[in-house]
Amino acid sequence: MTSRGGPYQPQPQRRIIRTQTAENVGESMFDSEVVPSSLVDISPILRVANEVKSSNPRVAYLCRFYAYKKAHRLDPTSSGTGVRQFKTALLQRLLRENDPTLSERGEKSDAREIQSFYRHYNTKYIQALQNAVDNADR
Repeated sequence: MTSRGGPYQPQPQRRIIRTQTAENVGESMFDSEVVPSSLVDISPILRVANEVKSSNPRVAYLCRFYAYKKAHRLDPTSSGTGVRQFKTALLQRLLRENDPTLSERGEKSDAREIQSFYRHYNTKYIQALQNAVDNADR
């Protein structure tokens, strides 16, 4: 076919790329901690990740990474409703956050980073609660 004497050239169409869509959907899922019903067991892990993100982004990343691994164990074929989209969005977020949080890591390994965070958390919050209970008993 020709158009005005030249070969037919279709107009380029703007396509939506899947990762862009998954990224946008994923952000709202993590903010509200809404997970597919077949992955409800990972909701507390994501809640912790959201709570510690401001104080320790690397530990938040590691929580999300663990949630992703657990989601894959719970539904390895991603056959549940919304699971494939959720796992894709979570994976996209993990890929985006890995390098920045890795450079902010205070310890030499992720295991030590978690131990250090736990020690700090235990000292600051758990011991303070225990002291408050002890003082209330007196």
